[in-house]
Amino acid sequence: MRGKRKRQEEPLCKKHREALTLFCEKDLELLCAQCRVSSNHQDQPLVPIEEAAASHRGMLKRNIEAKINHLEVVEMLYKNQVENTWEVKRKMEKWGEELDNECQEIKCFLAIEQNEIDNNLLIEEKDVEEKLIENGRQISYHRFRVSSLLSKTKDKCLQTDEDLLTGIESIHNRFNWDHCGPMKPSCKRHSIQDTCLYECSPNLGPWIQEVNQSWRKDQILNVPLCKEDCESWWEDCCTSYTCKSNWHKGWNWTSGSNECPVKAACHRFDFYFPTPAALCSEIWRHSYKVSNYSRGSGRCI
Repeated sequence: MRGKRKRQEEPLCKKHREALTLFCEKDLELLCAQCRVSSNHQDQPLVPIEEAAASHRGMLKRNIEAKINHLEVVEMLYKNQVENTWEVKRKMEKWGEELDNECQEIKCFLAIEQNEIDNNLLIEEKDVEEKLIENGRQISYHRFRVSSLLSKTKDKCLQTDEDLLTGIESIHNRFNWDHCGPMKPSCKRHSIQDTCLYECSPNLGPWIQEVNQSWRKDQILNVPLCKEDCESWWEDCCTSYTCKSNWHKGWNWTSGSNECPVKAACHRFDFYFPTPAALCSEIWRHSYKVSNYSRGSGRCI
C-alpha cells in the first residue's frame, strides 16, 4: 500500500502515463522510458533525473554564490560611494565656510580702504582749498604789485629827460660790474638790461614773491628768459671775469660797493657758468631761468 501510494504521488508522463525518470538536457524536459525511444528525443542527451538534479543544483549553487559575491561587491561599492559622498559634502561645507570668511575679510578690507580714501580725499580737498586761498592772496598781491609798478613807470614816463637819465645812472651805479677788472661793454650791456628789467618792468608781476628780509620785501623767481637772449648773454660774457657764481649775496660791501669776498678767485664767466642755462638761472639765485620759447612767442621775457 505504501509503495503504491508513493508511485501515485510521483509525477507521471502525461503522454505515456509512466514514471518520469529521465531529463533532456537540450529541451530541459522530464521524460519517461517510452519518451526515450520516441522520434523527438532519440538523438538528444538524456540523463537520469537524480544526476540531472544534482548537476543543476551545483549550477544553481555556483550561480547563487556568484550573485552573492557580486552583491557583496556592489554593497561595498555603495558603502564607499556613500562615504565619498559624505566626505565631499563635508569638504563643500568647509570650503563654503572658508569662502564666507574670505568674503568677510574682503568686506572689512574694502571698508577700511574706503575710509582711508575718504579721509585722503578730505585732506586733499582741504589742501586744495588752502592752496586756492593762498593763490588768491598771491594774485591779489601781484595785482597790487603790478599796479604799483605801472604807476611808477607812468611817473617815470612823465619825468623830464634829465631826471629820467639821472635815475637810470643811479640804478647802474648801485652794483660794481668791474669787480674782477673791466667788464666787456657787450657783457655790461646785458647786466644793465637785467637791472632795468628788475627795477622797471611791469611784466614781472606773476613771478614776484613776497619775502621778509631787512633790505627788501619782495623778489622775482624763475622768470622765463627767451632762449636767444640767454644764449646771447652768455656768449657776450663768457670771456669776462667774475669771482662768484651767485651774485645775489656773499659780497664784501665794506667799501660801499660790492667787492669779491676773501679767498674768492677771479675766473672767466664760463668757469662759474659753463652753459647759458647755468648763467641765467644761477647768477641771481634762480631769479631767472632759460625758456624753450623764443622772442615773439608771448611765453618768455
